[in-house]
Amino acid sequence: MGKSRKYIADLLSSVKFQNNKYEYIQKEITRLMGQQEYERTIQHYDKLIEKLNEELLSLPIGYRYKGVFYIKNSYTLPVTFEKCEGVVYLREDLVSWQIEEGLERPDSGYHRNIFKYPTDGAELKREDAEPVYAKPK
Repeated sequence: MGKSRKYIADLLSSVKFQNNKYEYIQKEITRLMGQQEYERTIQHYDKLIEKLNEELLSLPIGYRYKGVFYIKNSYTLPVTFEKCEGVVYLREDLVSWQIEEGLERPDSGYHRNIFKYPTDGAELKREDAEPVYAKPK
């Protein structure tokens, strides 16, 4: 795979647009190429849309980490960390973690840097978290 979810979604949107455009000029296509050629092309578009939908569902929509993590306290010297135990979530298209459970402060929204250990450079990465997939419709 190797493609991002956004890339696949954009490609799917483009293919659907081309399919709708092709269906819009159906009369001209069947006049020039015949009904059988038109049907074969429509089947090709339908298969391509189906494959792209499958690939889109196979990619994660985000990443969730459960366990102990550390948040760097702002404006403190020396640098201090706050230990938390809970759940953080990172959407596939964002770079900031959202704290879902484990922090009782009112400003516990999004944090760009969440650490596995209370040292600089031990940041939590996508690879450390479990992928979350969309449920098929």
